[in-house]
Amino acid sequence: MESSQNRQESQAENQLLAIRGLSTEFDTPNGTAHVVNGVDFTVNRGEIVGVVGESGCGKSVSIRSILGLVRAPGKVTAGSAVFQGRDLLTLPKSELRKARGKDIGFIAQNPFSALNPVMKIEKQFRYIAAAHGDQDGEQVLVRARQTLSDVGIAGPDRVLRGYAHQLSGGMAQRVVIAMAMLLNPSLVIADEPTTGLDLTVQRQILDLIKSLVREHQRSMLLVTHDLGVVAQYCDKVVVMYAGKVVEEGSVHAVMKSPAHPYTRALIRAIPSPKQPLVHLSGRLPDLVHYPAGCPFAPRCPEVHEECTSVAPVPKRAPHDQVFNCHLESGVTEFYAGTNA
Repeated sequence: MESSQNRQESQAENQLLAIRGLSTEFDTPNGTAHVVNGVDFTVNRGEIVGVVGESGCGKSVSIRSILGLVRAPGKVTAGSAVFQGRDLLTLPKSELRKARGKDIGFIAQNPFSALNPVMKIEKQFRYIAAAHGDQDGEQVLVRARQTLSDVGIAGPDRVLRGYAHQLSGGMAQRVVIAMAMLLNPSLVIADEPTTGLDLTVQRQILDLIKSLVREHQRSMLLVTHDLGVVAQYCDKVVVMYAGKVVEEGSVHAVMKSPAHPYTRALIRAIPSPKQPLVHLSGRLPDLVHYPAGCPFAPRCPEVHEECTSVAPVPKRAPHDQVFNCHLESGVTEFYAGTNA
C-alpha cells in the first residue's frame, strides 16, 4: 500500500501550479479593501480547473495577482504561486514577463483590450515572439498562420494583414487565443473568455479552447461566473466567495454533493428541469470592513451563532472535496436523488 508520504510526494510532482495564502489588497478612499484573502488551490498537469463565483468575488484579481498584472492601488501582500518550481510572486519582473506568453498563455476577457488597435495583427505576432527571443520573422509568420488555422480562421493571411477593428468579437477572441498558444505554453489561463459574445459563439470558443488544451496536454485555469460552464468543461472546480476559496474538488464531487452552502446556492441557480431556480438574496460583504466570521454568513440559510464570529477552517467532505464551513456531515444530502 502506498504510504502517505509517497502519496504526497507524487501529488507534489504532479502539480504544475500551487497557490498558497495569496492575498491582494486595494487602497481606497474608504480604507483598504481585502479583495483576495488567503487563497489556496492547485492545478495539476493536464488538468482543467474552473474558478467560479459571483462578480466581485476575487476570481480575476487572484489570477492577475499571480501573473503580476495587478496595478496600483492594488498590491499583493502575501502568499506564493509556485509554477514549475519557481514562485511567480518573487520572480524579477523581467523573468515574469518571460514566463508570461512562453510558459503561461493568457486569454483576456475583452479581446479588443488585448489587441493593439493601430498595429497590424501580423506585427503583434512578431512582437510576441521577439519578446521571447525569437527574431526569425518568417518562421514566426509560418507558426502564426498555423495557429490561426488551428483556432478555426480560414483566411489567416487576410487576418494577419489586417487590424483588430476589422474583426468581429468572435474572430478577435480567436486571434487572442492563437496568440496565447503561439509559444506552446504548458498552462493556459482564460479570464471569462466569452464575455460579450452571443451564446452560439460562446460555445464555439469554449469548445475550441478545451480542444487545444487537451490536444497538447496543457493545463488550464478557466475563470467564469457560470458553474454550468465549469460542469461541462472542467475536471476540478474552485468556488470563491468574497476573496476566499470556500470549496475545491472534482467537478463530479462538487456538483453531485456540494459541501458549502454557497456552492449549493450556485448550483440552484443553474437552469435545470430537475429543480426550480432559487434566487440568492443579499450581496457580497464590505471588503473594507471584512467580517470576522464566515463572509457568507449574512446570506446563508444555514447560519448559526458561530458563523458570525469565528472564521471556519478547511475540512474534507466525504466525497474528498475541501470546504471552509462550520457545517459538518449531512451537507452531502443536498443533491441525493436529483443528479443520479
